[in-house]
Amino acid sequence: MTDNYSGGKAYTMFLKLFNHNLIEQRIKMDRKTAKLFRIKCIMKKCKEKQRWQVLARMCYKYNIEPVNEAYYD
Repeated sequence: MTDNYSGGKAYTMFLKLFNHNLIEQRIKMDRKTAKLFRIKCIMKKCKEKQRWQVLARMCYKYNIEPVNEAYYD
C-alpha cells in the first residue's frame, strides 16, 4: 500500500461535473421560461387584436389556458 491517497481528485471531479450539470439545468429552465413568456405575450396580443382562431390554436398546441388581463399586470 502507498501512503498517498488519490481519492480526493475523483471527488473534486465529481463536484465539477455535478456543478456543471446544475448550471446546464438552470440554462434549460431559463430558455423554457423565456419561451413560455414569449408564447403568453403573443397570446395576449392575439387577444387584444381579437384573433380568436390563432389564440385557440396556440392554446391547443402548447396546452395553455388563456388567462385574464390581471395575470399580465
